[in-house]
Amino acid sequence: MITKEKAKSILHKMIPDKYFYSLLHLKKKFSLQNFKSLSYSGDGEDILLQRIFKDTHKGVYVDVGAFHPHYLSNTYLLYKAGWRGVNIDPNKNSIKLFNKYRPADLNLLTGISEDEKELTYYNFTHSGVNTFDREHANKKENANGNRLVDTQKLQCVPLRKILSEHLDNTEIDLLDVDVEGMDLEVLKSNDWKVYRPKVILVEDREFREKMTGSKIYTYLVDKGYAFYAYHNITLVMMQKGYLQK
Repeated sequence: MITKEKAKSILHKMIPDKYFYSLLHLKKKFSLQNFKSLSYSGDGEDILLQRIFKDTHKGVYVDVGAFHPHYLSNTYLLYKAGWRGVNIDPNKNSIKLFNKYRPADLNLLTGISEDEKELTYYNFTHSGVNTFDREHANKKENANGNRLVDTQKLQCVPLRKILSEHLDNTEIDLLDVDVEGMDLEVLKSNDWKVYRPKVILVEDREFREKMTGSKIYTYLVDKGYAFYAYHNITLVMMQKGYLQK
């Protein structure tokens, strides 16, 4: 008997990424459970963001490791509500989709690292786990039918450079980071004296095991942020006192 996950893996091998994720998006959109509350995030993070930003009608987001304009997106619901921002991803197929379905955003094809440097990018059959992190790539290879397709050398830049060039003097409401193992390095590449997003969403699997001992949590607390919530693997941090302002 073929399991649901096995069938999904077989379909993914037969259908190109640009069609596969669009089909998953349509399935999610029209499933019965979503008629009451439509969410595009993996674990409902966008519903939480709607509540946090209920009084912000046209905010600004920066989505690092944006992956897909709809599927598993923490920012698409905000986009539909009139928000605009910057989507960053080193996968050219992802950026093509963003340019097509979210043309009002600025969509940048690049990797983010603490300093400007060339890194090896690992491409998988499921591009959602593509990464610059060798250890993370080792864990994902051959897991759940996933396989490494190829590697390539890509030039990466610090987040502070992107923000300086494209959002200079712009107040950032949300920073969303999901880069498969390089999340802390992305955060360290920001200039926290200049760019201080009100809310930060970041993938942090370590937090589940060590709670306040996670490197990402400790780093953001040091930068003046406070814990707000934890959704499965997503840590939500907020400027201290933001909701009381």
